[in-house]
Parts: sequence; structure tokens; C-alpha cells
Amino acid sequence: MIARRRRTFRRAAVVFAAVAGAAVALATLVPAGRVAFRTLLFMPDLMPPVTIRPLTWVTRAPVREDIRVVDPSSPTVPTAPGWPSDVYVPRGSGPFPAIVVSLGINQAARDDPRVRKLGDGLSRLGFLVLIPANDELRAERLTPDAVAMLVAAFRQLAARADVDPDRIGLFGVCVGASLALLAAEEPAIADDVAWVAWFGGYYRLETLVAAVVSGHKPRGDVVCPPNVDCVPDGTPISWAVDPLSERVIRLHLLEQIDDADGPLAIADLLGDDVTYDGALRAIDRLPPVVRARLAALSPATHLDRLRAPLFTMNDIGDSLIPSTETDALNAAAQPLGHLARARTFDVFSHVNLDPFQDPGHTVPELWRLYRHVHAIVAPALLH
Repeated sequence: MIARRRRTFRRAAVVFAAVAGAAVALATLVPAGRVAFRTLLFMPDLMPPVTIRPLTWVTRAPVREDIRVVDPSSPTVPTAPGWPSDVYVPRGSGPFPAIVVSLGINQAARDDPRVRKLGDGLSRLGFLVLIPANDELRAERLTPDAVAMLVAAFRQLAARADVDPDRIGLFGVCVGASLALLAAEEPAIADDVAWVAWFGGYYRLETLVAAVVSGHKPRGDVVCPPNVDCVPDGTPISWAVDPLSERVIRLHLLEQIDDADGPLAIADLLGDDVTYDGALRAIDRLPPVVRARLAALSPATHLDRLRAPLFTMNDIGDSLIPSTETDALNAAAQPLGHLARARTFDVFSHVNLDPFQDPGHTVPELWRLYRHVHAIVAPALLH
């Protein structure tokens, strides 16, 4: 009996060793397996509370460069206007696929540990990463200058000898997602953008303004529980607005417009009893020059210019930008043939994921997140 158990144990050990060896070989020797394995190790770099970074165990640290992104229309001299930026260059021989990261409004500084962690992790995956900084965005002001910065950053990457110009993508979070999509729609680079990854941006600035000033958002396309009377999709429902969105929209957007154009009919947008539909009607009454400014900062205006595959993510509990903004983008991009993949989650705090807050709810969603990230990065890394 003992001898039989020993033989069974040995056989099991041999089978386990064979499976483990095959898994290691797949993860290290086969290119597709290596990308899948490294993407899995990269996932903690997307979670600020997680300090363990297994990707650093199997990769070398990238080289970080401090550069300045300069608009090609400006003279390339030390005094030329531009944007300070960090570039993370992978170890090894290029040319590399590349990513321009758009951090959005009230963005963290380039030396913020979260920003360094993201840039370092993406570079260890195999991307050359450029993260530009914009003083206007850090001051919570949304201007077309931020779109020009991303277009210039893309073109500057494309001119580098260590970058493959056919494999440059744009990745944006929050307002940065909207800016990244706006940049990808610009004729100067639209045909050259390899992909756009969007997380929690706004599709129409007008509807974002209406949601913030009213404290309501359209009800999304969700399944109604049995025996519960749900309001129809699109019906405005209460929404707890984050103070950052309040500041950006009320103080830095609407009041700037008022200051720039004199007395305008925006009082209806700044009152205490504004409804969602009332806010949309008030926006329709704004002078054409003001509506044109809002449209110029809305990805919806020129979505038909987009040529790149679009990967979207949103979280239904987002308190800075309603998740319905991404839903509207998905609905518009799908018939145009641009929507490559869309995923909706309920585990993020805006764009931050804490896997320890509710592990029972979060852990099952991590697999869906991994598959989404892998679908974005694998084609570029395996090209």
C-alpha cells in the first residue's frame, strides 16, 4: 500500500513538473506567452495601493529621460514654448512601440510615485512611454492647449529613431481620456495613431456640464432587478458629484467663459436649483462662440475623423465623470467601426483600483481587467 502511494505521488509530481515546465517555457520562450505573462505581472502597477511589483523581478529598469515636448510650429530653441515631459525607454534594442500617456486634469506631478510606477511598468512591458505635463491642466483649467500638447508629443515620438512610428498609441484617464481622443481625431496625426485606450473620460462637454451643475446624470443602460420599477434609460437620476468636478466646471470653465465674453446667459447654469434638462436648455441658449468652445473640447464633435481602434473602460460608480459619457461614446463609435473593445466595471474609485477594499467583489473583476489590458498591448508588442 505504501509503495503504491509512493508511485502515485511520484507520477503526480512528474505530471506537475511537466505542466509547470511547459507553463514556464510558454511564459518565457514563446513570444505570445511572454507578453501574456508580463502583462499579468504588470497588473499591480495599475493599482496604487499595491506596493509589490512582480514585473520588476523579471525585467530591467528602463532609462528615464527628462525632455521638453515642443510644438513643431514653434522654433526649436531653448526659449521655445513647450511642455516638460518624462520619457521611459525600455532596455534592449528598438525600435519600440510607444505610448503617449494623457493624465488629465489636476494631474499628478511627473515625480509622483503613481506616475513613475505607471511609466516604469509600461516601459518594462516593452513600450517607450512619454508622459507630458501641462500647467493649465494641473491648475484645473481645460483648454485646447492640452490637445496641441498631445499632438506634438505624438509627432515627437514618431520622429525618434528608437520608436516604431507605426506602433504609437494614446492612453488617457479621466479628462485625459477625452483629450487623448481629441488628439487622435486631429488630421495631423489621425492616420498614424495605432490605437486609443480610454478610461473614464467625457464624450460631450455639454452633457458633462449639465450633469455637474445639476447633480444628475442620465440613467445608464443597466438591467433592472426583478419586481423593481426602474425609470427608463436616459432619465436623469441623482448623482453625487465629486468636488473636483464642481471646481473644474463651475469655477474654471463657466466663470472663465463669462469673464472672456462679458455678461452671458450662464446664470441658469450656476444656480442652486438647476435641473439636468434645464442645464442643457441653458447651454443651447449660450452665444454661438461659447457653444463652439464647448464643442471644440468635445470628442463627439469630430468622432468621424478617428481612424484608430478604440478601447474603452469605465466604472459605473464614477463620481467625477458619469459613466454614461463612455456609454454614449461606445454607442457612437460602434457603427463607425472604431470600437475594438469596451468594458464596464464596478470596482474603481474613479480611475483608482484598491483590490484590498472589497476582495470578494474586486478579485473576480481583475481577470476581466487583465483580458482588456492584454487585448490593448499584445498587438503592439507582438507586431
